[in-house]
Amino acid sequence: MSDSDWTILVAAGIGSYCSGFLERRAAQVATVAAILCAVLIVSLRYALPAVTPFLRRQTMPMRILGVLLLVAPGAFCMGLPFPLAIRKLVAVDTIQ
Repeated sequence: MSDSDWTILVAAGIGSYCSGFLERRAAQVATVAAILCAVLIVSLRYALPAVTPFLRRQTMPMRILGVLLLVAPGAFCMGLPFPLAIRKLVAVDTIQ
């Protein structure tokens, strides 16, 4: 469980960091991130029943790597829109 927790935090942080490079295209990035999250969730819905028995037979380092590979892409996509939305709110607040 702790493997997935820090994976989510680190991958979301990397996604947040990468969003700074994409600031000019904030609306498109948020849309793409939402679509990617949805695709990843649906993919995991069908992939997990096949992957779980395989990972159970593996050693602990392989299980941890499996968790990293399954959780990190979704967390990265979830990390993208948050800083963009905060920057947008700050811009709206300074205008008023």
